[in-house]
Amino acid sequence: SGTILIEAALMGRNIPPGKFRKTKYAFTQIFGENELEELQKRVKEKKNELKLFGVEKFKKHIVGAVKNAKEAEVDDTIHFLKGDATKLDKIFTQTFDKVITNPPYGLRIGKKKAILELYYNFLKSVKKVLHSKSKIVVITSEYEEFKSLAEKLYEIEKEICIKYGNLKARIFKLTI
Repeated sequence: SGTILIEAALMGRNIPPGKFRKTKYAFTQIFGENELEELQKRVKEKKNELKLFGVEKFKKHIVGAVKNAKEAEVDDTIHFLKGDATKLDKIFTQTFDKVITNPPYGLRIGKKKAILELYYNFLKSVKKVLHSKSKIVVITSEYEEFKSLAEKLYEIEKEICIKYGNLKARIFKLTI
């Protein structure tokens, strides 16, 4: 659906949260108000430099995300790419400051073994497109499995318990 990218684009382009909804951005808890204000200031100074990328394995999800980005008036800021997030170094040659994702979880993928494999391969892959000060934010309802893998490759800087619809989930902020 592109929700995370659309929220990031709205924040980065200084479009107030109240324009489309009544609540603040979900990821303000992770990065904080100060970082949001700093990002908005940088974007105002360099208005057209904000570029956000989304990688999705299935075309039908990209079609829906593009539609949602157009409705939110941020389709000129977000670039949706069809690809495999476990092979990010094959898609991108540059490094990123922040990677934010909502990977598939039990209800969407089925088997625990497949989830563990996906999460591990993603965590290894994303490390190849980061620099020493990069941050990764992941929201998942498979938090125990994710945490056990993330601890092996990253430092868990922050962990927040949330309700994600009817699911108990956690948001993890990771650093190299």
